[in-house]
Amino acid sequence: DVIVDMTLDAFSAARDESSVGYQDNRPKSELVVLATTDGRTGDRVEPGNDVGEEGRVSSLGYGPEGFVFVYDSFGAETYSQSLWRSTNGRSWEQVGSDDEPNQGPIVGGDDAYFSFRYGRRAGVARSTDGVNWTTVYETDDAGSYFNTLAADEMGVVAIGQHNEGSVAPQLTISKDGRTMDFDYELGLVTVTEDASGDVLTTIDFDVFELDPPDQFQIDEDTGTVTITDTDGTVLMVITEAEAEASSQETEYVEDYSIPTPALAFSPDGTEWFTVTTSGLEVAWAQGAAVGKDAIVIVGESAGGYAAYGSSSETTVILSDGSTAGFATATTLAVPGDFAPEAQQTYVWVGRRR
Repeated sequence: DVIVDMTLDAFSAARDESSVGYQDNRPKSELVVLATTDGRTGDRVEPGNDVGEEGRVSSLGYGPEGFVFVYDSFGAETYSQSLWRSTNGRSWEQVGSDDEPNQGPIVGGDDAYFSFRYGRRAGVARSTDGVNWTTVYETDDAGSYFNTLAADEMGVVAIGQHNEGSVAPQLTISKDGRTMDFDYELGLVTVTEDASGDVLTTIDFDVFELDPPDQFQIDEDTGTVTITDTDGTVLMVITEAEAEASSQETEYVEDYSIPTPALAFSPDGTEWFTVTTSGLEVAWAQGAAVGKDAIVIVGESAGGYAAYGSSSETTVILSDGSTAGFATATTLAVPGDFAPEAQQTYVWVGRRR
């Protein structure tokens, strides 16, 4: 029996009407900062009126200049971040620079703060004052990312996962005797003279940066991108239609496999090493602690992740008794109860030699 019969327009109108006033009446969060000296009782302190009425603390750490936290403010139509610092946890000041970390957490070492930095590749940023940050380490490829960061007397450790992921091939546009190649993986743009093969310019392009390089001049009114050399000489002018047509011809290469650990270590926060993870069965890190002579990592094994697809051909028997083959070249790791074996929790200890 038909219970409700209405047009899509009527349904959309009813939905819109029901959401009127949602922004004004929905529950709102409130920042609470407590300071304590004995761990038993705490006093609530107010960082300042500029913190914002609604948001969350995304990063909190302690280092040489005291406590530092990053506050994410959520307005009705805006999102912003602010950096706050305190030497005693009670009196706070808003500080900031163009190099503020936009990814947590923040951890403190003997003489510096550390935080994740995500650009074209995952990395670690270092700051001596909690305000000005410098990237001190980046992964070798775009298939690794970090989710756990710890620091103490022995050094700094960052752990996460490595997966082949999705890699886009070069975006290529040829016109007027010249060819532009955009290598997404390397973050490089080159313009080459077709007749001679000479490379006219090479541009380091970070797609995660808000502003394009100076050699990319974007005209939003005309929908064109002008590429110049370092002296400002125009090399190519690309239209939005040309870029769209070229992107349609590219295909992403996907190879989602069961992840392996990605681990980086630094004894002093400036010189970094990629750590050999032989014997480290942790695929999903849940926590890490750094001591005087050892690092302890806790996480789950890769056994609870089922692999779908393979590089072989799958044969399917159809209803009429005939068979059909489907060749697959993609492996996708998906968590779930249907996994071939249960996840196990591992504790991995690395000691100083």
